[in-house]
Amino acid sequence: LRLRPNAVDDAVGGGAGATKLLGAGKKFVHDEDGLFLDDDTGRLRVAEGDVLPASKLTNGVVVAVLCRARATAPDVVDVEDVMFLGDATPAAPPRPMMADDTKDAPTYVMLVSGLSLGQTNPAHIGLLLDFVAGSVGDAAAASRIARVIIAGNSVATSKDDETSANPDSDVANLAALDAFLARLAALLPVDLMVGAEDPAPYALPQAPVHACLLPAASAVPGLNRRGNPISLEVASDDDTSTPITILGHAGQCVDDAWRYLAEDDRLEVLASTLRWRHLAPTAPDTLVCHPNDGSDDVLGMEAAPHVLFAGNQPTFATREEAGTRLVCVPAFASTSSAVLVDMRTLEAHEVRFQSHGAVGGVVA
Repeated sequence: LRLRPNAVDDAVGGGAGATKLLGAGKKFVHDEDGLFLDDDTGRLRVAEGDVLPASKLTNGVVVAVLCRARATAPDVVDVEDVMFLGDATPAAPPRPMMADDTKDAPTYVMLVSGLSLGQTNPAHIGLLLDFVAGSVGDAAAASRIARVIIAGNSVATSKDDETSANPDSDVANLAALDAFLARLAALLPVDLMVGAEDPAPYALPQAPVHACLLPAASAVPGLNRRGNPISLEVASDDDTSTPITILGHAGQCVDDAWRYLAEDDRLEVLASTLRWRHLAPTAPDTLVCHPNDGSDDVLGMEAAPHVLFAGNQPTFATREEAGTRLVCVPAFASTSSAVLVDMRTLEAHEVRFQSHGAVGGVVA
């Protein structure tokens, strides 16, 4: 990857380096990129072809290939077939079903990300809270929300550089988040994840926000401070069906993998990580992560979940892939929307919060 940032160049350049020069949100894809297979015995170059194109892979993807070495160039191989971990590991188990889906009311999990308190329109934050409380929109649908998962980037912070930092503003934004979470967690269980912009350790897997930063909300039993990524089993309210498994992250994994791929569709990138059975294959190359010997790899997937989501994405998108519901959760600060996932059918709907109330999805 000719355009990928180089840590050595970054160090030689005094810290500016290719990462800053290239800029956030820019692709690493170049016409001259090639693909190599690496293992503990050596490296082979993959000849350009349709079976395993370089433009559809990132660094760090584990694959099994059937290939043939070229007689004129033994270090170059032609790939005839390929298998990803997703082809060899279990798909998501059958979704939980009630005796009669047409008679029982649905139970929802709400996914929301990128609240960015201090930057987001306070009226839209208030509408979100009022909707969950049943004060605006479809009160019947709101009453069926079992829990809310907040997928990172919950508070706006001024940490770009020392000159633009505003500690007083940061403290005020944290206080606003604390008050919001205290009210929300008093209504139903809330899982607060951390993201790249939150006051928490940056490297994946991220540790939860410290309780001292949210004193009022942390005293409410309904608040669960979670790390990033998150893995949960959520049972239906009648406790008679199999719990659904939910796996997700605050979006850094998809954002970074997107830079390696010619594909612009973020949902397709999320689907690729499901097929690869790894949330962050580009770590630690261009995504900071903690060292791991493989004994406790929370970024890998032993089996597919019922729901796989990525937070803080530009727009809402969803589809089913091999029994798994994929969801790109939009950043609330830019879209004023959240997502409701039906725990039995695994259908996902967008709910938009605007000045006249909650509209769209199942609460129109």
